[in-house]
Amino acid sequence: MCYIEGVEKSKDVYEYLANVYLGTSPHKKKKQAFLKPAYKNLVKLGITIVGCLIIVLTMSVFGDRPVSKGQHAVILEDSITKINYNFDQSDKELAIFELKDINLLGFKTLDFRARKSNYKDNLHLSVEFISDFAERSQIYINQIPTKWQDFKIDLTEFKDISDWSRISQLLFVLEKWNAQEKKGTIYIDNICFLK
Repeated sequence: MCYIEGVEKSKDVYEYLANVYLGTSPHKKKKQAFLKPAYKNLVKLGITIVGCLIIVLTMSVFGDRPVSKGQHAVILEDSITKINYNFDQSDKELAIFELKDINLLGFKTLDFRARKSNYKDNLHLSVEFISDFAERSQIYINQIPTKWQDFKIDLTEFKDISDWSRISQLLFVLEKWNAQEKKGTIYIDNICFLK
């Protein structure tokens, strides 16, 4: 048996000589080839996770409409709500948001964005609150545009609501007599209450 310092088996001798003369060992190549893709995949996965976390944190902190210092918001709905209407089949279409007796005392503004699909249509949208005390109040928004527009409505404009401590529903209503065309869609987005 051939003996080289620190190497006792013939298999180890072969690896030692391959490493000395060729700068590599066939067994190490297999291990490295096996480990490299796994290592690369772990690195890619780590980068992807970190990237997703950064995006989620950025969106949650800054979002579409950042809340300025000293201003508080209750976000009711941050996804797009569609009201499809066909006045050949009904006289009224609406979107109802159950507020579960939300306390809006201290809040000053209802904030949302809206747009219509049909540029020919002349639409007026009713915004209505219903309280737990059977109070009901509505206002009309004239001329819903075809491009997104922000609407900020002072809650004091809803004159028939005297107690904002238990509001049960918010409704967006489109009635046949408030639309020029018979068919179309209204989109409502980023509904929130601001202090």
